[in-house]
Amino acid sequence: MSTALIARLTPSEVVSTLLTVCASLTPAPALEVVLLDWKLREVKESYSLGRLRTESGQPGLCKGQRFDPDHPAIQVAQTGQARQDLAGSRQLESIWLPLPCHPQSPGVLGLHFSGTQATLPDAKVWTEDEQLWWHAVTSMTGLALNRALDYAALAERTEQLEESNAELRGYTHALSHNLGEPIERVSNFLKLAERRLGSQLDSKTRRLFELGRREAEQLAGRVMELRALALVERQSMRVTPIDLNVLLVQVRRILEPLTRGRRIHWLIDDLPRVKGDALLLWQVFVELLAFVLEDTWEQPDTQIGIDAQVPDGFVVLRLWDNGRGFPAAIGERLFEVFDRSVPRQSEFGRLGLSNVRRVVGRHGGRIRVESVEGQGVTFFVTLPRAGD
Repeated sequence: MSTALIARLTPSEVVSTLLTVCASLTPAPALEVVLLDWKLREVKESYSLGRLRTESGQPGLCKGQRFDPDHPAIQVAQTGQARQDLAGSRQLESIWLPLPCHPQSPGVLGLHFSGTQATLPDAKVWTEDEQLWWHAVTSMTGLALNRALDYAALAERTEQLEESNAELRGYTHALSHNLGEPIERVSNFLKLAERRLGSQLDSKTRRLFELGRREAEQLAGRVMELRALALVERQSMRVTPIDLNVLLVQVRRILEPLTRGRRIHWLIDDLPRVKGDALLLWQVFVELLAFVLEDTWEQPDTQIGIDAQVPDGFVVLRLWDNGRGFPAAIGERLFEVFDRSVPRQSEFGRLGLSNVRRVVGRHGGRIRVESVEGQGVTFFVTLPRAGD
């Protein structure tokens, strides 16, 4: 059984394959496979083939049944060691095998020979060859079972995340629209009231009006970010090969108002191509370059560099500057919605770093940031590489 095939099997398919193999034995035993949930300490699934005999007083395990510490299946799974039960000095009744052979195994295989007249040669339960054969079977089955359970758990978790993400998109979209118009009206009311009162306002009252307008403008900005967030989630992606060298030339042209009159040394390597949506990635790099240009605002001799490494089908971009930086503790907070740990000074990069992370994530990549106060900022962006 190849690794690629194992990766595609479900737990039920793994068990079905195992039962098919065991059913070909002569004499054919009754078979029982039990999958265990160690977190809940109960039987997750139970499968059987043939008539299970219970003369030993140990009934078959059922789905949802709590662990019985005296049951041989639970003892075998707990210890990771096989067990043989005899009906007489030479009569083999059952064999219990862990899947695979380690403590707290996720599954157990039971072979029940009652009624098959299975006798043991020379008072040995298993010959050495039999033990090696069963070790190979249980090891391979255990590997397949572990992978199948991992994939099943991952699929369930992915489905839950997709449902949560859909709810978040709907909530974000509704919130941005429900807040947008009232905030705009409040801002307009303040402007009208201040204009009508005119010279009747003393300096303190005028200052209060000014503060009220600024708060309304900030709230309007937050609503714009919510709308951008909703747009990023809803926007379909058109994935094509992208030449990052060309893309960055376009981005730098847009950001000329932030570079005019400044001495900036651009240290940009020849970059590989990536796979992605050109418009979304254009917005990502507008945001990131605007951030580092602002970070170096007070640096008389600005240096901004971009280089790349290409490990295992991905491109890891490193975008750095020699600006003022920020405390290392801020780090991940930069990517949170509405975070203002680092004040922004320009109107560029309206996407927001929280949306940058979402866009990169939609491309199957990731982004992180490192900084030490007084030593600049470094972004690491991982994106899928385009085929040559």
